[in-house]
Amino acid sequence: MYTYLTVLLGLVLHMQKLFTVQLRHRVPADKILEAYLVRRVSNMVYQLRLEVVKMYFHLRDETCDDTRARTIELTEEQYLTCRLEWCSKSAWAWFCKYWTSDEYKRKRKIAQDCCMSSEDNAQNRGGSRNFLETQQLLV
Repeated sequence: MYTYLTVLLGLVLHMQKLFTVQLRHRVPADKILEAYLVRRVSNMVYQLRLEVVKMYFHLRDETCDDTRARTIELTEEQYLTCRLEWCSKSAWAWFCKYWTSDEYKRKRKIAQDCCMSSEDNAQNRGGSRNFLETQQLLV
């Protein structure tokens, strides 16, 4: 059965092959990497759900963009009808059950409330500065 822990463990093992850290810095580096991966996997699962909702409506010849998809909650059966070809049946069943669980809905509500409580709710939508802008800013 797939869980966040399984996905995170696989990503941590992959990342450890890419980077080397001195032994004395390994514990803090592991904490930073784990926090990054938890956030990254959570964002990927969230975006995957949006894509599936849009696909569900596309199969019914209806339009659905990200803004609309964010507000829609499908049933487990509806999610199951939109399995992505690259995802195994067992993993897809896990995602469909997770997206309809009280745990996911609670986490999603907390995240939405946090986003909307910020004075600047578009704070993460600007992207990175390109090299030239950064260079000019520093001069």
